[in-house]
Amino acid sequence: MELLSQSAGIDIPATLLRLLHVLAAVLAAGGVFFQLMALRPALAEIEDARRRELREAIAARWRVVAYGAIAALLLTGLLNYVLYKIPEYRSHPQKGLYHGLLGVKILLALAAFHGAAVLALPGAKGARYRDRAGFWLKYLAVLFTLIIAIGAALRQFPKE
Repeated sequence: MELLSQSAGIDIPATLLRLLHVLAAVLAAGGVFFQLMALRPALAEIEDARRRELREAIAARWRVVAYGAIAALLLTGLLNYVLYKIPEYRSHPQKGLYHGLLGVKILLALAAFHGAAVLALPGAKGARYRDRAGFWLKYLAVLFTLIIAIGAALRQFPKE
């Protein structure tokens, strides 16, 4: 790997870290948009008792994915920031703007983690949140859209 890294100018660890981060984000955001646009409308056509049963079965399966994505995003985001972004922007003339935008992105991500976590909670407490899934899924869709937009802007941020 070191030979490939040196000859092609590819930072393998940074690339793998970014890949894991993006895959976790795609999985989390994709799940939200799928639920909002396809699953909820389909479930609305089913009788109440069956809908609750299916919702709980889906939540039980999705819980592992949601919590895993949250953990992966926290870990890979922190590592990327500490190992790559702090050193890269340490002497940048607009480092305050970059870190400010990144701070907003992190706060939005923490708010999204909360929404994803409460929808995946087991039992009666989780069911109360899932009863208001329309609100929570729209909330998450807005947050993920803002997070992606800020991420795209940060990706284009000048290096020098």
